[in-house]
Amino acid sequence: MILSGVADGSVDGHQQAGFYKSQLGRLELHAEVTSGTAHDYSLSLPGQNLTPAPRPWPKTVIACLKAKGVGGAGHEPAECRGDRFKVIMTRAASAQYLLLYAMTKPGPWRFCRAQLALRAAP
Repeated sequence: MILSGVADGSVDGHQQAGFYKSQLGRLELHAEVTSGTAHDYSLSLPGQNLTPAPRPWPKTVIACLKAKGVGGAGHEPAECRGDRFKVIMTRAASAQYLLLYAMTKPGPWRFCRAQLALRAAP
């Protein structure tokens, strides 16, 4: 899924940039806005506390990233910035991995952060 960033000139504070209805629920993209400029985008999933995904990631996650054509995932930047965002969701073991990538046109997708949403027990 690809989402756009918050428009320039937005009201300062915590702003929702977009959302996507997934099998997990309503996945939301948020940004902090200062002086009308959005910076530090992040994901949220209402009703769940997403946690950072510890490394090393399972081989299935790495294979999914290669299949999606986003390349590797380096270290998380201090802030996630861009004007387009891609969320890659993949399952491994008992967790759903949510990986956020950003792009500033024109340019390649850059890794921002990886989070886990734990699956509820059946």
